[in-house]
Amino acid sequence: MSGGVHPRRESRAVLGLVGVGRWVVAGVVIGATACVAPARTVALDPPRAMDAERPEGGADGRNDPADALVARGRSLMQVGEWPRAVEAFREALARDPRNVDALYGLGVTYGVRKEYENAMAAYREMQRLAPEDERAYINLAQLHAQLNEFPEEVAQYERLLRLRPDRADVHFLLGNAYLKVGRYGEGIAAFRRTLALRPSFVPALYALSMAHLMTGDRARARAIDGPSGTTAGRRGP
Repeated sequence: MSGGVHPRRESRAVLGLVGVGRWVVAGVVIGATACVAPARTVALDPPRAMDAERPEGGADGRNDPADALVARGRSLMQVGEWPRAVEAFREALARDPRNVDALYGLGVTYGVRKEYENAMAAYREMQRLAPEDERAYINLAQLHAQLNEFPEEVAQYERLLRLRPDRADVHFLLGNAYLKVGRYGEGIAAFRRTLALRPSFVPALYALSMAHLMTGDRARARAIDGPSGTTAGRRGP
C-alpha cells in the first residue's frame, strides 16, 4: 500500500476512532464495508450504557428484571450463545418495551445471525424511543452497507451528524459512503471535515488523496501533504 501505512496499524486506528474500547466481543463485527480507504472490517459502535460495569439488576442496584435480562443477554453474547441472547433480550422487552439497551443487544445479535430485517427493526425502534442515542445510526448505516444499500447508509450518517457534528469518525465513514454513490465532491468535503477535527488521522488523508484521484485530479491527489490535508507547493483552495 502506498504512503507507508501498515494495514494492521491503520485498521487499529480506524477501530479506535469508532470507539471499540473493551467491548470487542459484544460489540461484534458485521462485515467489511467497501470504501476508498484500504478495505477493513468496521466494528459496530459499542453501547455506552452497557460499557461500564453495572451491578446486576440495573445501574442503581435495584432488582429490575428487564435490566437483569439485558445483563444476561450480554453475557450470552460474549460466549457466542446468540439464540439464547435473543431470548433474553426479547424477554427484557416483554417486561420493558422501552428498554433501549435491550433493543440494542437484540439488534447486534440479529445482525450476527444475519437476520438483517429484524436487526434494522430493533435499531429503528431505538431511534423512535431515543433519537439522541447514536448507536442505532451507526449500526443501521453498517447494516445498509452490508446489504449494498449505500444511499441508505449515507442517510444514517447524515442524520447522526446533525446530532453530533463533532464526530470525526462519522465524517470519515460518511466520506467513504459518499464515494460509493459517486458523490465525490461531498466525499472530499467530508474527509476535510474529518481532518479538521482529527488532523493526525492518516486514513482520512489517504482517502482524501484517493477521492481526488476519482475526480481525475491527479495533481491535487499527489500534492496532498500534511496532517490537515493541505497541498504542498500551491496556494489557494
